Amino acid sequence: MKELNKEEKIRVVSELQEKFAKAKGVVFTDYRGLNVEEITELRNSLRSDELEYKVIKNTLAKRAAEGTSVDVAKDILVGPIGVAIGYDDPVLLVKKVLAFNKDNDKLEIKGGIVEGVVCDVKQMTAISKLPSREIQPAAAR
Repeated sequence: MKELNKEEKIRVVSELQEKFAKAKGVVFTDYRGLNVEEITELRNSLRSDELEYKVIKNTLAKRAAEGTSVDVAKDILVGPIGVAIGYDDPVLLVKKVLAFNKDNDKLEIKGGIVEGVVCDVKQMTAISKLPSREIQPAAAR
């Protein structure tokens, strides 16, 4: 990761803080061991559902989390951090990241936040078994 100057850091923190504020779901990962193609594959699989994946320095992620629902998960932000963010359906986000992890165990899932609640991997596995909003009957919404 290239070294950012002060203005770039401020911009990155500001953009990420906006994303965290809008997010309904966030999954934190350790991406070490993944090559560029694998990270690109993860990004593309998420992008198809209007989800995103960013690699960010944990110090910048901690700053961006301040004042957002992600602030409660600062303890997870240790070491190299990849952040998957979903804005509409947190269940879909968790499903997609866990599906990628199933096929590529080099992606380590550290935890996440689903609608403001901090979740560990076991809880996220349970969440991934829930139906996504898009396939729930309209009466259940």
